[in-house]
Amino acid sequence: MTETNIDGNEDLTVTVSDDELVIRAVIDRPEQHNAMNENVLEGLSAVLAAADAGPARVVVIRGAAGTFSSGGDLKSIASNVGKGPQAYRNSFSGQQS
Repeated sequence: MTETNIDGNEDLTVTVSDDELVIRAVIDRPEQHNAMNENVLEGLSAVLAAADAGPARVVVIRGAAGTFSSGGDLKSIASNVGKGPQAYRNSFSGQQS
């Protein structure tokens, strides 16, 4: 297994099996019960794109510290309130506004 970080994303740890057929992504925000913020969503998007483009057959996504995910990070979503409807929608999809 090779551990990698996606563009310095500290919220997601990714490991790839030696044969590159299995990718494991761990959402690593235990203090927030692994709530998904923009970093997590962008990282997961990159993981899935890499799996689609490469030889991977399986992608395993799990959360650190015994919790998968509490859902969307409300603080992250709230930071886009007042910036217009598109920024608010993008905070749910992980897209940049």
